[in-house]
Amino acid sequence: MALVARAHVLALPSLWAEPFGLATLEGMALGCAAMVSDAGASPELVEDGASGVVVAAGDARAWARELLALESDEAQRVALAEAGRARVLSRFRHADFVARIEAEALSLASRP
Repeated sequence: MALVARAHVLALPSLWAEPFGLATLEGMALGCAAMVSDAGASPELVEDGASGVVVAAGDARAWARELLALESDEAQRVALAEAGRARVLSRFRHADFVARIEAEALSLASRP
């Protein structure tokens, strides 16, 4: 975690359809600008251009282009990192997340 906290960008070029990217959320919470692939649920965690960057899975040129752009634009990188951290803290706090899951489970259990 200490290494991630020192990184400028957390790039997760997953080809696999990640169902829930905990590493993405951890990096965002630590203040890294997040770059994720468009595979799986990652685009639900990162708002492209607002709280991170979503890049086509498997497109190495697009990944290189986006990474270089983030590394050369400190203001954009910092803005994405700050927005990503705020998104995690507002939407994915452990207690709130567990409460939403519990509420949904209770709702489903009460259906005939």
